[in-house]
Amino acid sequence: MTLAIRVGRRAEWALVACALVTYAALAVSGVKDKSNTFDEIAHLTAGYSYWTFGDYRLQPENGNWPQRLVAVPAVLRGATFASRDTEAWRGSDIWTVGDEFFFDRGNDIDRLLLEGRALVALLGMALGGLVFAWARRLTGAAGAWLALLLFVASPTMLAHGALTTSDMAAALGFLAAVGALWRVLHRVTPATVLMSAVAMSALLLAKYSGVLIAPIGVALVGVRLFLARPLIWRRRKGDPWRIEYGMSRQAAIIAAVAAAHLAVVVLMIWASYGFRYSAFSGASAGQHFYVDWPRVLGGGDSLIAQVVEWARSWRALPEAYLYGLSHTITFAQTRMSFLNGVVSNTGSVAFFPYAFATKSTLPFLLFCAAGIAVWIRGSVLPRQRYQLMPLLALLVVYGGAALTSNLNIGHRHLLPLYPVLMIMAGACAWWVARSSILHGRRRSIAVVAVVVLAAWHVGESAAVRPHYLTYFNQLAGGPSQGYRHLVESSLDWGQDLPALKVWLDEHRQSREEPVFLSYFGTSRPLHFGIDVNLLPGFINRRRGTVGAPWTAGLYVFGATMLTGVYSPTRGEWTPAMEAQYQEVRRMPAQAQAELGDVLEQLSFGRLSAFLRRRDPTAQVANSLLVFRLSAEDLAEALDR
Repeated sequence: MTLAIRVGRRAEWALVACALVTYAALAVSGVKDKSNTFDEIAHLTAGYSYWTFGDYRLQPENGNWPQRLVAVPAVLRGATFASRDTEAWRGSDIWTVGDEFFFDRGNDIDRLLLEGRALVALLGMALGGLVFAWARRLTGAAGAWLALLLFVASPTMLAHGALTTSDMAAALGFLAAVGALWRVLHRVTPATVLMSAVAMSALLLAKYSGVLIAPIGVALVGVRLFLARPLIWRRRKGDPWRIEYGMSRQAAIIAAVAAAHLAVVVLMIWASYGFRYSAFSGASAGQHFYVDWPRVLGGGDSLIAQVVEWARSWRALPEAYLYGLSHTITFAQTRMSFLNGVVSNTGSVAFFPYAFATKSTLPFLLFCAAGIAVWIRGSVLPRQRYQLMPLLALLVVYGGAALTSNLNIGHRHLLPLYPVLMIMAGACAWWVARSSILHGRRRSIAVVAVVVLAAWHVGESAAVRPHYLTYFNQLAGGPSQGYRHLVESSLDWGQDLPALKVWLDEHRQSREEPVFLSYFGTSRPLHFGIDVNLLPGFINRRRGTVGAPWTAGLYVFGATMLTGVYSPTRGEWTPAMEAQYQEVRRMPAQAQAELGDVLEQLSFGRLSAFLRRRDPTAQVANSLLVFRLSAEDLAEALDR
């Protein structure tokens, strides 16, 4: 019997491995023909500089470990870095340095980017395995397989599962950290303490939202002490186990565990920054961050700013880590965002619930609702509900932080919650398999319902492939209508220039038909053979020159730029903007020239407002909107 169980488990985990390999293959092949998303250039470039120069000035707000990970292929292949004898390097301008590293140094950046993305897919595989293992412990094999299927076929997990960013690392870090912490709160050994401390360190070095592990940990300790479960501990392997029942004794042991965690975390952070306080290697004269310290501290009046200043004065943590933490907190207070036609710089409490509701598949939402009902109705055993506590703590604390955040720039910030909900949704399959009220025809109907919903979930993912990032469900009208609801990293992150090249080759009326492009990205159109007239964009790629005169032709707008959230004229076209536009247009040519590109920026805002009221001629990969404008259309947009 024991041998049969072992063989069965081995076969089961072999199937799990096949499912996870399939997930990684889908994720990596889905981005194989995608240009780098906006943030990927920063992660890979910064990570390379960390390894090669021991310098941490570039993009410290994005997490040290993920940036190091994605840069490993570039380091091993000996990629040529950008010049460090420039003002861009001295001023920590990641976008200029990254642009040179990617496109001016002869590096095979497409290969390096794909290899870095493949490494992130390994993190996704680890996360999927953790989802399966946790779900199996809570809801058995049936629940585990449902949870794993929801993970493998999730457009959200596939969209971010092979991008050189920190989002997947953070999702893995949160789930691993809360699991390891929950374990050490019940069984204290040197091994469990070290495992939990390292998992927590990895989370805090993956993304600064990882600091939420502190309130999550406090909540778990409170639950642990309030429910008065016994605590098992021993000092070293071979010692006899000791069991503590008293709250005061348990609290003392947990306090010692917390102190050990703090020591390991601080040590790991210092090690990740080379045990050096300064973010700048070598002589620091003339070197500075892209955004200076006073602005990052937000004036220095807040409690957080005062704590950071204290840490700086005592050099409690490396400068780059303190800077990255301060940068993240300060710029999360006000940030431009877009939701259902409304542009705001203070966000909305509805943003993340709406993003979750429209960018998750409908069958997944149904599974989540049914799974939560199973847990609430008492269908599960008390032991199962108790083991769910770390997941609930993560769901409540992280979800609450998301609701109150003004950083409404992307659905991807909900990524740590998806594995939790997938594990909870697995209870549906467990209930169908075990419930005493289901028998005969009822059970058959329930099984068919689970199978149909699971197949629907897989079908949604297959239908949107390879454009997983642009997925929207039927509540939002599908992927083609996504641009009316959410943009930026929820839809248009600058990833579809290769698809634009293919579309232009097939649909351009002639090689002489003018093409004008405004997109939200950090790649170069010419890198993909796209020779177009560049309109104003979030990053000015025209080297200070005004673009060609606008004529009849094809006007291609990234959804993000069309909404006005990052355009030179932010948000809706207002009467004040119209008055300024008309005033500048009436000026003599010399006066207009003295104003630089002000007229072009205003014209771009007016054109965008005009096009927002029209349906596009075509869509490219759901994220790029194409308008074929005649001379009359252009005159109406700019003159009437």
